[in-house]
Amino acid sequence: MDQQRRQKISRTCFLALVIFLGMAFVFAMGRNVISQINIWLLTLTGEVTIIPSSEKPIDPELVFQQQKLQEANKLNKVTAPVKQQSPQANRKRPVEQGYYTTPEDHDPDELSIISVSKKQNLALNPENWRGPDDLSFRCRLIREKAGFRVIVVVKDDILWAKNGKIQHMNDCVEIYFDVRPGKKRGQSAYEKGVYHALIVPWYGNPANANTMIFHFKNDEKMPDGCWVKSSGIKDFGYRVEVYFPFSMFAYPPDEEFNFDVGVIDFDSSNSGKMKQMVWSGTKDNFGDALWFGHMKRLPKELQQPGAAAKLNVPKAKTPAPSMKSAAPTSPPAAAKPAVKPAAEPKNTTTK
Repeated sequence: MDQQRRQKISRTCFLALVIFLGMAFVFAMGRNVISQINIWLLTLTGEVTIIPSSEKPIDPELVFQQQKLQEANKLNKVTAPVKQQSPQANRKRPVEQGYYTTPEDHDPDELSIISVSKKQNLALNPENWRGPDDLSFRCRLIREKAGFRVIVVVKDDILWAKNGKIQHMNDCVEIYFDVRPGKKRGQSAYEKGVYHALIVPWYGNPANANTMIFHFKNDEKMPDGCWVKSSGIKDFGYRVEVYFPFSMFAYPPDEEFNFDVGVIDFDSSNSGKMKQMVWSGTKDNFGDALWFGHMKRLPKELQQPGAAAKLNVPKAKTPAPSMKSAAPTSPPAAAKPAVKPAAEPKNTTTK
């Protein structure tokens, strides 16, 4: 009896499993039909009301055009990227051309001095500029054996650099390099090989005085081997000297490269009264390398006294203290200020 009972139970379980699998197969194959039958039965009871769709059938021609558009987009993704157009694409003034020197070179006519004192060089708030005594500067770039030395002398009648949190919200010097090789140099994109350094002079807030950061899309830490020295110039403004070792650059600088220099001028904490003056580029220099100046070594024929007059090469006109640099490239001792910065006005608002 026990054996017959077990056989009967086994047959019953097997039959139930076959029925279950059969129903599952029928449901899987005919679920759309079953769904429609279910909706029809619900409409008979009044529980569901079928509303005709107002959507029109999609035009086959439109489907074809959409498919072609998708294919075109896929092709665009694999082709060479289009060069990004600069916000200053309509600018008519060409990029500036300048010279750098080496310690062995002679420059009796100061042809390597970058002189900036015109209103056309005001990149931000030119309406606030009161003339060269308010803001102007001269710059010299020296290519040494292991790095670049940059000297900037700034004419500034009111010194202000009290913001200890944001470097560019102070009087400061901006130095730009584009050492990318070949055709990449001079393109807008900020990428490996493009650098933007901000230097706050000695009279700044102790948090950032005599310091340098690499702003915006660069690493903000000052690379090893860099140093900054600045000092005041009585009844004139201030002087900044910076050293950039070649080891910090992503590519070894070629004989020719792109470079720019600018100065931000604050007379008080009122940011609406600030000014920015740039040698070659624009207010977008912090994120667009298209308008940096082009630098090459001062030619031998221009290293003789009087060569500038013979070749009709203009000399730097902005009066400034000596642009000569000390010989050693080791980090200098802290510079002693020669003039105190102006006190901040009690009321910086204008009526």
